[in-house]
Amino acid sequence: MKEITLMTESIAEQCATEIVEEMIAYNKIKMNVKNIWIGKILDHWILQQNRQESLPESQRVYYNLFQHSKVMDAVRNLNTGNGIESLLAFLSQVDNSPIKKRLANKQEEVKKLSGAALRAEWEKEFNTMTTQQQIDKCTAWLTCGCPKASIPSFVFDHIKTLDEALKEKMRGAYKVGQDKVSYWSKGLVGNYSG
Repeated sequence: MKEITLMTESIAEQCATEIVEEMIAYNKIKMNVKNIWIGKILDHWILQQNRQESLPESQRVYYNLFQHSKVMDAVRNLNTGNGIESLLAFLSQVDNSPIKKRLANKQEEVKKLSGAALRAEWEKEFNTMTTQQQIDKCTAWLTCGCPKASIPSFVFDHIKTLDEALKEKMRGAYKVGQDKVSYWSKGLVGNYSG
């Protein structure tokens, strides 16, 4: 048999206060009715609890923190045009089950791509970019210092569609990348040979 835990008076007051303060924050009610609404919520819970007492223990469902978190999430969308009625109706009907958040292993969610699949993903991402982003991405690929065979073919295909001034800029970017590699290579050779 499940253990029935009732909210203490202080927890009930705290929950009611949180609900009302959230409603004030979303401009659902005015500040001057705060204490009235807190009192009405507490009265509602007392009536609900008294109704639960007439049920067999296995069927009793008391307001709990699972329900409270759902109420807090729903406050911003409640219609308070008819006063507290919609809130009390929601409090009566809110689901008692815990919120099921999918806790996924981050490594499972991230697909590890390599080879052709990785290049296809890069190309798909590249094709969704703006023209300026594509130019910036091409410049980044060319200045990285990678060998020409390592730079994806879609980069060169895109460069072929650019005007002559941008093509010249891309040639300069490729030269910068190759100069970096040459500089690093000379430094490594010099460090080990001398």
